[in-house]
Amino acid sequence: MLLDLYMYTDYKYAKDNMTLGEIIKDMPNHIDVKDAYYREYTILAQAVENPQVGELKICMQSRNMGYNDGTNAVAFVNAENNNTYIVFRGTADGEWPDNGIGMTVNGTTQQKQALNYFDKVVNKLKLTEKDTVYISGHSKGGNKVQYITMESDNYKIIDACYSVDGQGHSDTAVKEWKERYSKKEYSERVDKIYGINGENDFVSPLGCGIILASHISYVKTGGSPTDFANYHDLTAMYAGNTLGDDGELYTTYNAKRNAYALKRGEFGDFIEALSDELMQLPCDKRDGVAFSLMQSIEKLNGGRKIGINGEKAGLSDYYEFLVYGVSAIVGTVGKNGGLELLSDFLKKKSFDQRMSSSVFVRVNYNALYELAHQHISELKNIEMEARTIADLSEGVPLSYNQKTYRSQQIGNSVRNIKRISMDLRSLINLELEAASAYKSFDNLSMELA
Repeated sequence: MLLDLYMYTDYKYAKDNMTLGEIIKDMPNHIDVKDAYYREYTILAQAVENPQVGELKICMQSRNMGYNDGTNAVAFVNAENNNTYIVFRGTADGEWPDNGIGMTVNGTTQQKQALNYFDKVVNKLKLTEKDTVYISGHSKGGNKVQYITMESDNYKIIDACYSVDGQGHSDTAVKEWKERYSKKEYSERVDKIYGINGENDFVSPLGCGIILASHISYVKTGGSPTDFANYHDLTAMYAGNTLGDDGELYTTYNAKRNAYALKRGEFGDFIEALSDELMQLPCDKRDGVAFSLMQSIEKLNGGRKIGINGEKAGLSDYYEFLVYGVSAIVGTVGKNGGLELLSDFLKKKSFDQRMSSSVFVRVNYNALYELAHQHISELKNIEMEARTIADLSEGVPLSYNQKTYRSQQIGNSVRNIKRISMDLRSLINLELEAASAYKSFDNLSMELA
């Protein structure tokens, strides 16, 4: 993920075999690290202090190999342990229309360029299954590495593919892969792919997902909760919020990724429902909806009037968006609590509001003490049962031909009970600590009063 972050610095002055540490040291000489790239630079400057990151050497830069600006990929190599990291940048200026096309076809121009680059790196560096190879990318880069894993003849050398906030694929592509490969090979390819997404990311739910649910993790994002773009910003996964003495919210960045969320957030669920609605449209209608939508985003965010490969939305595309796309959006908002969710999202306030002096917290710490003592009694019973079970295991007669197996089973049960006991003991300590802290606070408040 840190290497994916490097791709967003748009630093174009690296020479092959420079270490990432040397690159970061040179960045202030070429790019604006105090404003435009402050977040990326701040995170990476801390990250390269770790030799495992800072001593990685860059090579195979796509910009030096004749690829267009959209491909934008590099390889980092750790020569000591034969680790190779191949990383792809997210959507570049001019690539938005290609994103839309990817919702309807088996493979887009930019996906195929990424595949070509990957295979060329494998051949040039002479990578084999004996090497450790990771491929990764954020957003469109995440979509590209998924595509590479599903398409490349060299897929067996990939140890893991990490798609960070990467969107899914068209239904035709997924169907074609399932028909082309045996069940075993399809499973082998998919098993290599992992998804790491922001808690409320709005890109990863798009399209048909192929990543196994057990391979997807969600990360909490920092920064302003009302900044829509922040939900898809890779730096937000390294951001923390701090409320200053002045009541203002301050965001800090460091090289340690934020904690995982237990599940995807409500906004991410809403986007998935919207995507499902759009993916149910006939392919020829969905093509116009997705393409015109992405073309509009390109005009808002990028400098190009047309796609990087000359793609341009026509009147028929915009007509399909107005007739079918808007209908799908309205349909999604109108059900599954979508209207309430959007209403809450639009009215959401940031965390920099001062707490009203009329707000109080009341805690019944005596009830906490009572609960802790109840748990202490339960803990004693559990520990007594564990000792009883252990004693019974010793009583299994030697003549019983499965004594060893049964004793092991009982031993495993005792160990599991002991783990539960440890968790319960931790809970008791927390309850007692909280009750004591609230009681002390109340006593202090009375003294001050």
